[in-house]
Amino acid sequence: MKSKQRKFLSRHLSEYQSDRPGAARKKIIEDWFAAKESEAAEQGSRVNTELGDEIFSQITAKLSNPVQKQHSANVRWAIAASIVFLLAFGSFFILKNRSLVNSAPEMLYDSFTTGNGEIKKIMLPDGTAIYLNAATTVRVPRNFKSAAFRRVMLDGGEAFFEVKRDTLRPFSIATGAYLTTVLGTSFNINAYPERKGYQVAVRTGKVMVEKIVGKQILLLAEKLVKNQVLSDKVDAQEPQLTNEPTEKFANWRTDHSSYLDQMDLVQIGELLSRQYNIKVEVKAKGISLPKYSFSLKYSSLPQTLAFLAIKTGMNYQLTDHSLIINPAK
Repeated sequence: MKSKQRKFLSRHLSEYQSDRPGAARKKIIEDWFAAKESEAAEQGSRVNTELGDEIFSQITAKLSNPVQKQHSANVRWAIAASIVFLLAFGSFFILKNRSLVNSAPEMLYDSFTTGNGEIKKIMLPDGTAIYLNAATTVRVPRNFKSAAFRRVMLDGGEAFFEVKRDTLRPFSIATGAYLTTVLGTSFNINAYPERKGYQVAVRTGKVMVEKIVGKQILLLAEKLVKNQVLSDKVDAQEPQLTNEPTEKFANWRTDHSSYLDQMDLVQIGELLSRQYNIKVEVKAKGISLPKYSFSLKYSSLPQTLAFLAIKTGMNYQLTDHSLIINPAK
């Protein structure tokens, strides 16, 4: 690739970085990169600097086409995706007739997991703190400190994030189909299976939430702020945004308490199983169960069950190894 072309791409890379794109758009670039990497690996030594020239020509053609200017956002992201690809294999494009490495190294992660009844705090290299509730898994890329942007994977469970502010490197959390992006803030994400969806409650700062649906990226919330809670469930037609004190959603990290947010007894049973590490069965076949919203302080299991019996009218049988819950009739 010619020096003039490299300068062109470097200039647009700076523009791309200053735009501080969201995590969803980052993923678009990564997917584009993965596809190009796969194509290059298949072609092997037949790939040469002509590919770099071809990409450059395509970019400049889009920039010079008046019709395309109205789609400047798409053009910018096409540029960004091309730049990521070119930079990753920069030495290949600069040195002519140099063959491409057949396969790029696999992304490596450090995994952090909590068991039932366990809470853990981890510190990231940038000063960000992550609190993991029971039965939660978070993965952190091993190149987190040196990467161009900060990203972690919340594979399941619940976590509270205190993100160290860095305006040049946005922080994103990938949770299934959901992408949460911030610059520096604190918030709670709940993605336990019984929720059948996703919830984020903001304590400080601003949070953006996007969702991948098929090949589309939906913006669920551009700027969630303090005391705003976004809930998205698979059985709901659209996400629900509420304004309420969000600290109650994250009190678990200090006193092991739980906030039951529109949960029925089956969901509460799953919570008890996780918190007290006990097998729970709810006899609810063929019964329409009401939903409850209240704070549940952490205490001994017998005390907790007595409290739940008063609040819900349920009865139960508790042994050393199992708990059977019978909903009120």
